[in-house]
Amino acid sequence: TGISETPSQIDILRQHGHGDEGEIDVCLEIRNSRFHENEASSYPSKRQPDEINGGAISAICVDRLWITGCDFEHNSATWGGGRIGGPRGLGGAIYTNYWQFYPFEETNRTNLADNRFYWNESDIDGGAVYVTGESRVKIKRSEFECNTLEQVAGPWLNAGGNEFIEDCGPPCPADLNHDGIVDKFDLYVIWSLWGKVKTFEQQAADYNYDGEVNNLDMYAWFRMASDCKKD
Repeated sequence: TGISETPSQIDILRQHGHGDEGEIDVCLEIRNSRFHENEASSYPSKRQPDEINGGAISAICVDRLWITGCDFEHNSATWGGGRIGGPRGLGGAIYTNYWQFYPFEETNRTNLADNRFYWNESDIDGGAVYVTGESRVKIKRSEFECNTLEQVAGPWLNAGGNEFIEDCGPPCPADLNHDGIVDKFDLYVIWSLWGKVKTFEQQAADYNYDGEVNNLDMYAWFRMASDCKKD
């Protein structure tokens, strides 16, 4: 556990095979981890897939999947906002798909519990979670806030205790620590990222895109912070 906040994606594709004891089950359990600002995308100049799936986690034909106590924030599965001619982005944070292999009658069980999904994005459906195929997904005691609609898409079971908040304005770019409040702590983030842009985190604070976090970005932060407070 303890997934890095750097841009990375867990991508699980089950390779179906059989041994002397029969087929092999694939199980994955993730607890108490943070998935922040991960992205599944495609470049228009490259050969395009049909779909872009799972900004943080893409699980295909995983027999047992448990995700508990995790925080998903600002993940995305997009291709230019769903432009015509491009692939579909599905499951801004999590994408799960399952199908049976003949002649075996298999079942998938996915349990999501005590997770938080905030401002994840997809082109089409499932800003937070997209379920398809024969996946059996049960979700309980989880918070869904400001993900693109529909926040959870596909066949899933509401096991209770879930909270959905959908009336959201655009995020303020001055809220660098993503706590929903623009204050001195966001300014501290700028100071901690001072200098030439070498990391993904620094890019968010380089407001004028000159490749360096400096006084100009701090002045831009004060302007944006003032505008956000007016709103």
